[in-house]
Amino acid sequence: MEKSNYLKNYRPTLYFFRDRYGLKVSEIEFLFFVYDLKYFTYMYVNDNYRSSRNFVDRNIPKIKDKGYIYIYQEQYMKRVRKYAISQKGKMLVSRFYRILEGKESINKNYL
Repeated sequence: MEKSNYLKNYRPTLYFFRDRYGLKVSEIEFLFFVYDLKYFTYMYVNDNYRSSRNFVDRNIPKIKDKGYIYIYQEQYMKRVRKYAISQKGKMLVSRFYRILEGKESINKNYL
């Protein structure tokens, strides 16, 4: 019986997604981080995601502009702006998981 090794094809799948969707590896990995969150703030990301403040300031707007996250709630008075992963972002992460689980295949050149 063959053992499950979901991460065996992680890197080839990651680079397939990078090339196919025009995202940086760091952007894809960020989508993994926010995938299960209802919403998140810059502060939450700074406190819980291992990255530089520079990454947060530079990449969250880029990922938003690409349509993978959206503003869930605008900043108002003392309330901070909240973001959420979009349907497009959820579909990307779900497809990534399907490929890792062997339920969907990708171009053989990546494997």
